[in-house]
Amino acid sequence: MNIMFIVAVYPPEGEPTAVMAKQIAEHLVSQGHSVTIVCPFPNRPHGEIFPGYKRKWTSVTDENGVRVIRVLTWFINRKRSFIHRLLENISFGITSSLKVLSNRPDLIFLET
Repeated sequence: MNIMFIVAVYPPEGEPTAVMAKQIAEHLVSQGHSVTIVCPFPNRPHGEIFPGYKRKWTSVTDENGVRVIRVLTWFINRKRSFIHRLLENISFGITSSLKVLSNRPDLIFLET
């Protein structure tokens, strides 16, 4: 089965939901499924891209058999204002929707 996860955080971000998504995705791969993660570039909690990543439209990597598509979004800065949160959510909604439409998964798992 072709499964796509749309998640707001994914390792190397250390939030529990990021770790959980990675563990579930890798388990599904071990069971023979094709798994794609769509997530923003790692930037939490400070709104700055982690070392080793570059801010660009999209990046596709293979991480332990999981296809990880990182997409460009608006980053929440240290002030974490309402408008920045809104822009982050809207931009991630748009970029992740484009990836869903271009990949046509059998199943979508959405974590917000």
